[in-house]
Amino acid sequence: MAWPTTGVGVGDPETLATGILASGDATYFRWGTAGLWSVYVVTRATQRLKKDDLQYENGDGVQSGRVQVLHGTVWELTVRDDRRMSLPTVGTYGTLVDMAGYLGAVGVTHPGYILDNSYDTAPKQPGERVMVFECITLIKGEGA
Repeated sequence: MAWPTTGVGVGDPETLATGILASGDATYFRWGTAGLWSVYVVTRATQRLKKDDLQYENGDGVQSGRVQVLHGTVWELTVRDDRRMSLPTVGTYGTLVDMAGYLGAVGVTHPGYILDNSYDTAPKQPGERVMVFECITLIKGEGA
């Protein structure tokens, strides 16, 4: 099953067929990695907010204030390695799916700046590339 599976929209495989009546509370699960990145086989993906938490203390050490700056999102994508691959290099951009809805609606794509591109493997295991992307909402750079 492809990502995201929202269950709404024309042509969506999860949309209820004509003539079926549904009632009550519905829960939709988004699962699978198909469609997260269209170029390579994604084996794992994570997405988290890019944020800074600043705490301010009073004279006796008691926290008297806090500022939380939310300024983008970070993805970590693990893809199956293949010697025919031409992976994007650090400092370039790739297009990624907003899986959590941190930058807008779930399923919308955004340009992500590639921060890191590492290699991971183990005995008798296929090689994998782990790529770290970020999309900073306060800065618009080339490709963003």
